[in-house]
Amino acid sequence: MPSFLCLTEHRSLSLKALFLSTSILVSASPLLAQDAEISEDRDVALDTSSFLGLSPALLTLIEDVTISAPSGPVITVNGPHSLSLAGTVQSFDATAGIGIFVDTTTDIVSNIQVDGAIILNGPEDFELDMTLETTNAGILFDGPGTFSGDLTLSNSGSISVWGADSAGILVSSPFVGNIDIDGSIIVHGDRAVG
Repeated sequence: MPSFLCLTEHRSLSLKALFLSTSILVSASPLLAQDAEISEDRDVALDTSSFLGLSPALLTLIEDVTISAPSGPVITVNGPHSLSLAGTVQSFDATAGIGIFVDTTTDIVSNIQVDGAIILNGPEDFELDMTLETTNAGILFDGPGTFSGDLTLSNSGSISVWGADSAGILVSSPFVGNIDIDGSIIVHGDRAVG
């Protein structure tokens, strides 16, 4: 009889250990990414790792929805997250606005599809003085890591950026993939580049 009790106690401990390991896995699940859709206007910037998690996932901005921010990047891609943007990304930062910032502090595997609009209004009074300097960029890839994936601006997509020294798309990171531009890129200002 005593050996049977020992075996039962041992089994009970094993089951407790199993439940404990399962609960640890469940509690870690918020780190796993899930695809997400933005279906309502939003006036706060977001970074994809905080919004989606750490695993590969897709963030979709649906048509007729706007995400905007008063300063800095509107959307920061800082994980293995792809974007599908049919709505509008708008920065109200007059001189340092970024629509989409791909932060390649580490290597990023992603695809970015722009079917909607990226708008950076630039400085007030800009129409009177086309030389007002800015660092505005519609899409900026920057950091020491490599971006691997494709950037597509479809025929319905557009990037509009105002400000001297501004850029429609600026790639300052190693880039492995394709950049396909069928839509429009409009930049206004001295020394501005598409």
